[in-house]
Amino acid sequence: MAKKKIFYLHFSNWHSLCFSIDEAGTMLISEEERRPFSDEKDRSHY
Repeated sequence: MAKKKIFYLHFSNWHSLCFSIDEAGTMLISEEERRPFSDEKDRSHY
């Protein structure tokens, strides 16, 4: 049984990253949850 712990990280109000940690402690980042800083709304935070 490979149990996974799912974590959601929220940075400011504009970006969220999902990653999971499996039984062995390996961090697996969900690629589809990665959002590049390409949106104009995101750019305004810099």
